[in-house]
Amino acid sequence: MPESILIIDDHQSWLSVLNSILVQSGFQVLLASSAEKGISMAVEHQPSIILLDVMMPKMNGLEVLGLLRRNAALAETPIIMISAQADAKTQADALVAGADSYMIKPVHPTELINRIQSLIRNANGSAEAPS
Repeated sequence: MPESILIIDDHQSWLSVLNSILVQSGFQVLLASSAEKGISMAVEHQPSIILLDVMMPKMNGLEVLGLLRRNAALAETPIIMISAQADAKTQADALVAGADSYMIKPVHPTELINRIQSLIRNANGSAEAPS
């Protein structure tokens, strides 16, 4: 079964672009157009990885990230923040809050796939490592 990826982004155009890239690369993709829907879908589907936009209405990506990290079932799920915000402070805030990676829009498809595969490989490797 292919790895599942949840994309949480309030811009339909980005959901469509990212969905296309990921489906063509063999991933199962789940789409959420709001922070609230994304949190619900993450809890319900337990995706292999989450792609999370920073700038969203009502609840921003950093707030969503905090909620996901406090959920025991999702605490170790790799999360890549994807945003048009390129400033160092936002990137640092995301990483300190628990993001595994940060990418700036527009993302290059090859770089995105490579980063996803690396995070999934690391997550699977750490899950299999002896205690």
